[in-house]
Amino acid sequence: MKNQTQNIFRVGTLSLAFYLLFSLTPAGNLRADLPLRIDSAKQLFVDDYAVSELNGVSRLFNQAEKHIKNPIMRAEKPWEGSMIYVGTVLYDDEATIFKMWYWVLNMKYQVPPKPFSQYENLLKAANYEESFSLCYATSSDGINWERPNLGLVEFQGSKDNNLLPPVNDGKMHNYAGIIKDDRDPDPARRYKAVAWRPATPNRSGSPHPLDIGLVNADAAPKAKSNRSGNPHPLGPDFGVGVYFSPDGLHWTSYSGNPVIRGTSDVHTLLGWDDRIGEYVAYFRPGAAQKMSPPAGKGFARIIGYSTSKNFEEWTPIIPALVPDKLDPVDTQFYGMPVMKHEGFYFGFPWVFRTNLLTHVPHFAYSRDGIHFNRTPLRNDFLPLGANGSFDDGNAWMVGPVKHDGKLWFYYTGTRWRGANDLFDLGDEVRDSIGLAILPLDGFVSIEAGPNVGTLTTRALIFSGKDLIVNMEESRKGYGTDDLTSLRVEILDESDKPISGFELERSVTMTSTNIGQAVTWKGAPHLDALAGKVVKLRFHMRNVKIYAFQFL
Repeated sequence: MKNQTQNIFRVGTLSLAFYLLFSLTPAGNLRADLPLRIDSAKQLFVDDYAVSELNGVSRLFNQAEKHIKNPIMRAEKPWEGSMIYVGTVLYDDEATIFKMWYWVLNMKYQVPPKPFSQYENLLKAANYEESFSLCYATSSDGINWERPNLGLVEFQGSKDNNLLPPVNDGKMHNYAGIIKDDRDPDPARRYKAVAWRPATPNRSGSPHPLDIGLVNADAAPKAKSNRSGNPHPLGPDFGVGVYFSPDGLHWTSYSGNPVIRGTSDVHTLLGWDDRIGEYVAYFRPGAAQKMSPPAGKGFARIIGYSTSKNFEEWTPIIPALVPDKLDPVDTQFYGMPVMKHEGFYFGFPWVFRTNLLTHVPHFAYSRDGIHFNRTPLRNDFLPLGANGSFDDGNAWMVGPVKHDGKLWFYYTGTRWRGANDLFDLGDEVRDSIGLAILPLDGFVSIEAGPNVGTLTTRALIFSGKDLIVNMEESRKGYGTDDLTSLRVEILDESDKPISGFELERSVTMTSTNIGQAVTWKGAPHLDALAGKVVKLRFHMRNVKIYAFQFL
């Protein structure tokens, strides 16, 4: 086992080094001196793919900004108890509304006598049990949410609620990743989901620790036996489940579940990936996969990658994100929603610090969806709230929504980190749903301060007639020299300005705009330069730029 784990790390390190070599230079072209054909593809500044030189500017990894009305949803209905968890949020272009699937956490326990330190397992001493109920909400603006009376599930003698009926076999755990799939010709499979499919509960009503990958498989009871008394030939009956729905409200479990056996308990779904022509998901491997590094008596939580052509048959899990030497020694990854955006796969790993019992979203990026880079300083993408706020304990973020020129990040905020907090806080425990927003393309920016700095691209070959820039001006009003300016000159291969597109002809841009066209005095559109080798040099002051694109 030790050698196998070491081999995984060795392969991961080599793959990362190989990926870095490719990610910092054009795909399929390791010579940075050769022109880069970008045509009309938008260029972000996450890496140096299109960048040649930075002078007097900084590359910054940005944080999502929490909404002033947070939490935007609290548990307020009788069937919601005190804890709700966001599962998936989509913007339905056809219906022109936001749709949210969220979970109610139902807990039963008896607080044992203090001191809590006397118990080897505090949850067991409290006879802790939990279950989840799935709910549905809609919103016209993504901030104010309505709970429609669906009339599907009876609660305390009434069906006037937004509860969704359980799947047909009752085995669909929390944190289901849901997509609306307009590609599928079968309307019964319009909505698809992946989630952990638990095994038969043990006597306490909770899943066995092996089910969620917390204990070493060699020291745990063997997999469930079939009628012959021997272990099931396909492995344990828990793992990844897939589910289908015609409307997002009525869900059916796939008859072949679990599609991957013996995994851990948090799985996220990217959806259909046009680049490879398959569905992509990020499953968290369990003890059965034998790929996670050891962590005490069990295994560390890591992120795995799997694909499927039909959403029913999935490839074996391979590692996608494993803690490395830059991480604190107690780092694990509890889950990782991933989105595709402008040639990148952006991941938001829930960084679990086992010494602190905190979960905090970080930022990761990849060009192939498998080999992920992370920020050099391991920055929090969504920091925990101040002490006493609804999200001062944990933040579990789901995949973002692209809408109205922004990226909308919904997350669950908690005040408690473990059983001690849960029992001490009592009625003050209120897990709620928050929102954070980032400008479109705004994960990484090149930023200039009061002094003019420059960004020079590699030699490029483009198509189109206009150069579009996504920029954000600096904040004003502190009495500093805060004038914003952005100008662009176009150079030839030898770094000489091209006539008509010199710096002095560039019209100064001064205000925030996600899609502002660069213009030059007296110059026509860029048609005459399309297909030729050029460089761009951005002259910047008190501004950040997120991306550029030729259209």
